[in-house]
Amino acid sequence: MTRISIAIPAYNAERTLRETLESALNQTCPAHEVLVVDDGSKDRTEEIVRSFGDRVRYIKQSNQGPAGARNTAVREAAGDWIAFLDADDLILPTKLEKQLALIEENPDLAMQR
Repeated sequence: MTRISIAIPAYNAERTLRETLESALNQTCPAHEVLVVDDGSKDRTEEIVRSFGDRVRYIKQSNQGPAGARNTAVREAAGDWIAFLDADDLILPTKLEKQLALIEENPDLAMQR
């Protein structure tokens, strides 16, 4: 089975992060993992992520900007594919289901790390 990791870079995202995480966790086809890379936040980002318990993996780093947070997510992700989601965005409940169907129907698709 193909595993998809949802990677969320976050910096001072307390206003939007809870809804973002709920949309990531409420997929009709669950992600293999949801991980948040906290890019040196000084607000309640960590507290919000930790309130989801072991359903979300939390990674803290010093501020390196969005590209640095995404690169950390790529290194740390355990999935075969990575779905990036910004900390102020939402995804529809069938997003991963549709992506997984496309991946499985097209075995020649490739991803390189």
